[in-house]
Amino acid sequence: MLIQALTLLALPRDPGETLRERGHGSDPRGLVDFWTSIAGGGDRAPHRRSGTDHPLVRKVADLCVESLVDRHPERRCWIDEREIVGRVGTVSPQPGIRRVQDSWLPASHGWAVLEPRAQRLLADVMLLLNLADRGRDSIERARRLTRASRPELPPCLTIDRTAMRVTLGRRQAHDVQPGSTCIDDCPFRLCPLPPKGDELPYQMEEVFCAHQIDLVGTWFRPGARADWQAVNRKDLRTFWHEMSERMAPAWRK
Repeated sequence: MLIQALTLLALPRDPGETLRERGHGSDPRGLVDFWTSIAGGGDRAPHRRSGTDHPLVRKVADLCVESLVDRHPERRCWIDEREIVGRVGTVSPQPGIRRVQDSWLPASHGWAVLEPRAQRLLADVMLLLNLADRGRDSIERARRLTRASRPELPPCLTIDRTAMRVTLGRRQAHDVQPGSTCIDDCPFRLCPLPPKGDELPYQMEEVFCAHQIDLVGTWFRPGARADWQAVNRKDLRTFWHEMSERMAPAWRK
């Protein structure tokens, strides 16, 4: 979110202003790399990417570079995960209309405005937050967030999503503590998701989850599949189908 906020601040006031040929603001990649190089560094000198950045942060950074180039952050950036997932949204692509807006991302901005790559990224960011940033014990939550801040992703996001146990209910579960359903060599120890009946810390709307099923169906197009997702296509569709059913309103269940 901080990288996205810096991206919005770095954009010019005029949406129609093109990228400068030289000087400050002419090298979006260099600017975003600088931001990621100083993250968490305190007083240390900045350094180029060393491969220790969080993989999802790197993906956000790549999308921010594109936003600085084409002046369309509404396609790739969001202000708050909880808010944007709860709103389908709309935004005008016309520079003439956008010029009179108070901000690059208006209040009407929602997840449907994002391009598919950003939608997939947002979905997996939400899943990881629901696994790590939960519970009332602040010490345990801090430990899970620390384990999640590694230069790789947990296997439940990359190769096998069954460990998250989307359909697991309180009555079925003998033990739903974080780490109880992880594969044996998983160093993250985050799964499963909170059981059905418990509200997810980061709510994911039914329509948003159902749309992820549609995105899986576009894998035949070049570059359509997220490069961190090695999950079997059928299994990924099943996962998002179960998630959409779980997030359906009570009156429909």
